[in-house]
Amino acid sequence: MQKVKEGLILSRAMTSDFDPWEISPSAYRGRIRELETRLAAERAAASKTERELTWWREGLELFAPEAEARAHNEPPEATLSVNGTKPVLREAILRIMSDGKRTGKDVWKVPEVIGLLGERGWLPNGDNAEHIVRSRLSTLTKAEELERVGYGQYALPKPDGPGDS
Repeated sequence: MQKVKEGLILSRAMTSDFDPWEISPSAYRGRIRELETRLAAERAAASKTERELTWWREGLELFAPEAEARAHNEPPEATLSVNGTKPVLREAILRIMSDGKRTGKDVWKVPEVIGLLGERGWLPNGDNAEHIVRSRLSTLTKAEELERVGYGQYALPKPDGPGDS
């Protein structure tokens, strides 16, 4: 026998006025199977939600690593150490330019970016490090994450203001 309470169906085992000897062993086994199945589905849904939440948090860190670091009370560099030793080149370049923008520097020449990457230990390894940085600056410009403001000069894009289209 089942009772309905506040829209939920409760088995007799969940009520205070039942005799466990009135329920057959097969009823126990059936209810246990139902609960195990429901629990497995709910665990899978929770796991999927956790994975999606992690994905969204990591995506946000790509755009605002400093804000995420402050939210978690970590130094900003902690969010950039994606590969365990140094940030990926895209993040390193954007970080250097963002730091400079806060201090009033808007336009960056390629040698300045390369110099600061080297100072922070973020320069790519190998003989072609400067070429790799120049190529990445070009890629970031094509992706509209940077603007080329002159020959060998780059800046962060200006935010769209109200009324801009």
